[in-house]
Amino acid sequence: MVYKVIKLLFSLAIRLFFKNIQVKGQENIPTKGPLILVANHPNTLLDPVIVGVITKQQVGYVAMANLFNNAILAKVLTYLHVLPVVRKQDLKPGEKADNLTTFRKAHEYLRKGNTLAIFPEGASFYEMKLQELKTGTARIALSFEKAENYTGNLKIVPIALDYSDSIQFRSSIKITVMPAISVSGYKENYETDESVAIRDLTEEIRENLAKYIPQTEGKEQEKLLINLHNFYTCYIKSEAKLKTDVGKSLDLRYQLAEKVHELSNNNPNSAEQLGKKLDDFFMSLTTNKISPGFLRAGFSTKSITSLTLAYSIKLFLLFPLYVYGLIINYIPYSMPLIVFKALKLKIEYKTSVELVVGILVFPLFYSLEVWLFYNFVSTNIWLVSLFLISLPLSGYLVLYYWAELVRCMRLYRYTKLSISDKSIINDYKGSILTMLKEFIKL
Repeated sequence: MVYKVIKLLFSLAIRLFFKNIQVKGQENIPTKGPLILVANHPNTLLDPVIVGVITKQQVGYVAMANLFNNAILAKVLTYLHVLPVVRKQDLKPGEKADNLTTFRKAHEYLRKGNTLAIFPEGASFYEMKLQELKTGTARIALSFEKAENYTGNLKIVPIALDYSDSIQFRSSIKITVMPAISVSGYKENYETDESVAIRDLTEEIRENLAKYIPQTEGKEQEKLLINLHNFYTCYIKSEAKLKTDVGKSLDLRYQLAEKVHELSNNNPNSAEQLGKKLDDFFMSLTTNKISPGFLRAGFSTKSITSLTLAYSIKLFLLFPLYVYGLIINYIPYSMPLIVFKALKLKIEYKTSVELVVGILVFPLFYSLEVWLFYNFVSTNIWLVSLFLISLPLSGYLVLYYWAELVRCMRLYRYTKLSISDKSIINDYKGSILTMLKEFIKL
């Protein structure tokens, strides 16, 4: 019962947190075990939450052993079927990991027909690549099948998590669930050479995950990919409605990642030149505080006066609602980021902290506001209900209003740009288009 309540809360939270969520292949997850779900791990706590939300049955987890150092947290994790595993990076020099107890508990859990989720990268990194996979998943799976005389019917289902930006509020995510791998198929290899079978199964898992995750080598290549994707979605593939179709947008990013990797290996000088051009282009937009969309071909046909007037009327009419929403939502909206900064954690924990704090703060703060309204404004049940409904709705209106205000200010700055400044920015754009025609063809 507790698990179902937690799952419901997190399910609602991630749907509010993310702007777009796309799940493909969810039917590939069997409704009962024994089953191991394996996924990449770019977003600390949020990754297991997402895996749990898209899976019908209860999911147990394998997590780093140092989480169990706190006695209270250890009891909570144990209740939620989380198994501790000792990682190499947690050991002191000369120490060796002994995870026999973890393996035994994992076998017992799977033997009951349960589902276990493992993140074989072993740690979470804010990087656009699949890290080296640890062999623990394959070792647990193959040793379980051997103990069951290869009749355990254990399946491994790879799940690729691809975030548009894993630390950004209102970003998007594409979740791809792949067909199950039958562990018993490795019987002959495992009986012949255990280490080879473990390596081969780990490699099959890696190959499955890598099919749907963009791969970059180093921060410069990652920055090039991000800028290139932004440029493509704005000026080359803008007609494909990529902003509303997260799947298409992230599929394009995956294709571009392959092209960037190819260009960097075959023609590093061209890759460096393209990266520099894109940096200069987007830096010029940032410096002048204007939007990339202002340089689209179709934008030049629009009436700037009409757009400015429309924005002004909209912002004027919505201003009272914006102020109302800002007053009653400012503290709960600000608290998650304040807590994250206060904790001084690595950037990989940003989204997770914000989500957990939001789940706690918003219900508490909204309850307090309803109580204050009931006791000091009106006891009419209809007015109280209306006030309660207005709390989240006004919060969304604040976000919308602020986004529209920013667009309006950028439009105003664009009208004030000199002809020479516009010409320089358009020259950057034109030179990038020329380079893309030569080096990267999709």
